[in-house]
Amino acid sequence: MFPAQNSIQRASSSKPRLSTPSFQISEAEDDEDESDEDLPGSFQLNLSEIDSLPPPTSTVVKPPVLRKKVKLQPGFSQLDWAKLKSSGKNLRVNGIFSIRRISRDELAKHNKKDDAWSSFHGKVYNITPYLNYHPGGVPELMRVAGKDGTELFMKTHAWINADGMMDCCLIGFLVN
Repeated sequence: MFPAQNSIQRASSSKPRLSTPSFQISEAEDDEDESDEDLPGSFQLNLSEIDSLPPPTSTVVKPPVLRKKVKLQPGFSQLDWAKLKSSGKNLRVNGIFSIRRISRDELAKHNKKDDAWSSFHGKVYNITPYLNYHPGGVPELMRVAGKDGTELFMKTHAWINADGMMDCCLIGFLVN
Protein backbone atom coordinates (compact mmCIF):
# COMPACT_ATOMS: atom_id res chain seq x y z
CA MET A 1 0.00 0.00 0.00
CA PHE A 2 1.41 3.39 -0.93
CA PRO A 3 2.04 5.57 0.93
CA ALA A 4 2.83 3.54 4.03
CA GLN A 5 0.40 3.72 6.97
CA ASN A 6 2.70 5.80 9.17
CA SER A 7 4.38 7.88 6.43
CA ILE A 8 4.63 11.65 6.36
CA GLN A 9 2.51 11.74 3.21
CA ARG A 10 -0.42 10.16 5.07
CA ALA A 11 0.04 12.28 8.17
CA SER A 12 -0.02 15.49 6.15
CA SER A 13 -2.92 14.42 3.96
CA SER A 14 -6.11 16.43 4.18
CA LYS A 15 -8.23 13.34 3.48
CA PRO A 16 -9.98 11.78 6.45
CA ARG A 17 -8.27 8.60 7.60
CA LEU A 18 -10.23 5.45 7.10
CA SER A 19 -10.23 2.97 9.90
CA THR A 20 -8.23 -0.19 9.34
CA PRO A 21 -10.45 -3.25 9.27
CA SER A 22 -9.98 -5.54 12.23
CA PHE A 23 -10.90 -9.15 12.79
CA GLN A 24 -11.98 -10.79 16.00
CA ILE A 25 -11.94 -14.51 16.42
CA SER A 26 -14.43 -15.82 18.93
CA GLU A 27 -15.37 -19.23 20.23
CA ALA A 28 -18.70 -20.78 19.26
CA GLU A 29 -20.23 -19.66 22.56
CA ASP A 30 -20.81 -15.95 23.17
CA ASP A 31 -19.53 -14.66 26.51
CA GLU A 32 -22.06 -12.49 28.32
CA ASP A 33 -19.50 -10.15 29.86
CA GLU A 34 -18.09 -9.03 26.50
CA SER A 35 -19.82 -6.20 24.71
CA ASP A 36 -21.87 -7.08 21.67
CA GLU A 37 -21.08 -3.78 19.99
CA ASP A 38 -19.98 -4.05 16.42
CA LEU A 39 -17.29 -1.53 15.68
CA PRO A 40 -17.23 -0.01 12.20
CA GLY A 41 -14.84 -1.93 10.00
CA SER A 42 -14.72 -4.92 12.32
CA PHE A 43 -15.74 -8.45 11.57
CA GLN A 44 -16.29 -11.38 13.90
CA LEU A 45 -15.18 -14.79 12.78
CA ASN A 46 -16.61 -17.83 14.50
CA LEU A 47 -14.08 -20.66 15.05
CA SER A 48 -16.73 -23.33 14.57
CA GLU A 49 -17.24 -22.03 11.03
CA ILE A 50 -13.51 -22.30 10.31
CA ASP A 51 -13.28 -25.90 11.50
CA SER A 52 -16.18 -27.01 9.31
CA LEU A 53 -14.68 -25.70 6.07
CA PRO A 54 -12.58 -28.08 3.96
CA PRO A 55 -9.03 -26.95 3.18
CA PRO A 56 -8.58 -25.11 -0.11
CA THR A 57 -7.65 -27.40 -2.98
CA SER A 58 -4.50 -25.39 -3.62
CA THR A 59 -3.11 -26.43 -0.22
CA VAL A 60 -3.99 -30.10 -0.37
CA VAL A 61 -0.77 -32.05 -0.85
CA LYS A 62 -1.06 -34.97 -3.25
CA PRO A 63 0.73 -38.13 -2.16
CA PRO A 64 3.87 -38.75 -4.21
CA VAL A 65 3.69 -41.35 -6.95
CA LEU A 66 5.95 -44.18 -5.91
CA ARG A 67 8.13 -45.53 -8.67
CA LYS A 68 8.63 -49.24 -8.91
CA LYS A 69 12.35 -49.78 -8.54
CA VAL A 70 13.91 -52.71 -10.35
CA LYS A 71 17.32 -54.02 -9.46
CA LEU A 72 19.28 -54.61 -12.65
CA GLN A 73 21.73 -57.46 -13.00
CA PRO A 74 25.42 -56.53 -12.76
CA GLY A 75 26.72 -55.40 -16.14
CA PHE A 76 23.33 -54.12 -17.35
CA SER A 77 23.37 -50.44 -16.38
CA GLN A 78 22.75 -47.56 -18.78
CA LEU A 79 26.51 -47.04 -18.93
CA ASP A 80 26.95 -50.67 -19.96
CA TRP A 81 24.31 -50.14 -22.67
CA ALA A 82 26.24 -47.12 -23.96
CA LYS A 83 29.41 -49.25 -24.14
CA LEU A 84 27.55 -52.00 -26.04
CA LYS A 85 26.10 -49.45 -28.49
CA SER A 86 29.50 -47.97 -29.24
CA SER A 87 31.10 -51.41 -29.66
CA GLY A 88 29.89 -51.65 -33.27
CA LYS A 89 28.09 -54.94 -32.67
CA ASN A 90 24.99 -55.50 -34.87
CA LEU A 91 22.06 -55.07 -32.45
CA ARG A 92 19.37 -54.98 -35.12
CA VAL A 93 18.42 -58.48 -36.18
CA ASN A 94 20.63 -61.21 -37.59
CA GLY A 95 20.60 -60.89 -41.35
CA ILE A 96 19.10 -57.38 -41.44
CA PHE A 97 21.60 -54.69 -42.31
CA SER A 98 19.40 -52.19 -44.17
CA ILE A 99 16.43 -50.15 -43.05
CA ARG A 100 13.10 -51.42 -44.36
CA ARG A 101 9.35 -50.78 -44.24
CA ILE A 102 7.49 -52.77 -41.58
CA SER A 103 3.73 -53.28 -41.45
CA ARG A 104 1.72 -53.46 -38.22
CA ASP A 105 1.05 -57.15 -38.94
CA GLU A 106 4.75 -57.92 -39.15
CA LEU A 107 5.44 -55.86 -36.01
CA ALA A 108 2.77 -57.83 -34.09
CA LYS A 109 4.61 -61.12 -34.80
CA HIS A 110 7.63 -59.96 -32.78
CA ASN A 111 6.21 -59.91 -29.25
CA LYS A 112 8.28 -62.59 -27.46
CA LYS A 113 11.11 -62.05 -25.01
CA ASP A 114 13.65 -63.60 -27.39
CA ASP A 115 12.28 -61.67 -30.40
CA ALA A 116 10.81 -58.30 -29.39
CA TRP A 117 10.24 -55.37 -31.71
CA SER A 118 8.48 -52.13 -30.91
CA SER A 119 7.68 -48.87 -32.64
CA PHE A 120 8.37 -45.41 -31.20
CA HIS A 121 7.50 -42.28 -33.18
CA GLY A 122 7.06 -44.30 -36.38
CA LYS A 123 10.43 -46.05 -36.17
CA VAL A 124 10.63 -49.78 -35.48
CA TYR A 125 13.36 -51.02 -33.15
CA ASN A 126 14.56 -54.47 -32.13
CA ILE A 127 14.21 -54.03 -28.35
CA THR A 128 15.43 -57.57 -27.56
CA PRO A 129 19.05 -56.58 -26.83
CA TYR A 130 17.87 -53.68 -24.61
CA LEU A 131 15.40 -55.66 -22.45
CA ASN A 132 17.83 -56.41 -19.60
CA TYR A 133 19.19 -52.85 -19.64
CA HIS A 134 15.80 -51.17 -19.21
CA PRO A 135 15.67 -49.46 -15.78
CA GLY A 136 11.96 -50.34 -15.40
CA GLY A 137 12.64 -54.03 -15.90
CA VAL A 138 11.88 -56.54 -18.63
CA PRO A 139 8.11 -56.86 -17.93
CA GLU A 140 7.62 -53.11 -18.31
CA LEU A 141 9.31 -53.02 -21.70
CA MET A 142 7.49 -56.17 -22.84
CA ARG A 143 4.21 -54.24 -22.52
CA VAL A 144 5.05 -52.60 -25.86
CA ALA A 145 6.62 -55.60 -27.60
CA GLY A 146 4.97 -56.15 -30.98
CA LYS A 147 3.11 -52.82 -30.70
CA ASP A 148 3.45 -49.10 -31.20
CA GLY A 149 4.80 -47.98 -27.81
CA THR A 150 4.84 -44.24 -28.51
CA GLU A 151 1.93 -43.36 -26.21
CA LEU A 152 3.27 -45.28 -23.20
CA PHE A 153 6.78 -44.00 -23.87
CA MET A 154 5.59 -40.38 -23.88
CA LYS A 155 3.59 -40.87 -20.67
CA THR A 156 6.48 -42.38 -18.75
CA HIS A 157 9.59 -40.67 -20.11
CA ALA A 158 8.92 -37.95 -22.64
CA TRP A 159 12.28 -36.34 -21.83
CA ILE A 160 14.23 -39.39 -23.11
CA ASN A 161 15.53 -39.33 -26.68
CA ALA A 162 14.45 -42.75 -27.97
CA ASP A 163 16.31 -42.24 -31.26
CA GLY A 164 19.57 -41.56 -29.47
CA MET A 165 19.18 -44.50 -27.12
CA MET A 166 17.98 -47.10 -29.62
CA ASP A 167 19.53 -45.94 -32.91
CA CYS A 168 21.74 -49.03 -33.11
CA CYS A 169 18.59 -51.22 -32.94
CA LEU A 170 16.67 -49.45 -35.72
CA ILE A 171 15.11 -51.95 -38.11
CA GLY A 172 12.85 -49.72 -40.19
CA PHE A 173 9.80 -47.52 -40.40
CA LEU A 174 6.23 -48.42 -39.51
CA VAL A 175 3.86 -48.28 -42.48
CA ASN A 176 0.08 -48.65 -42.62
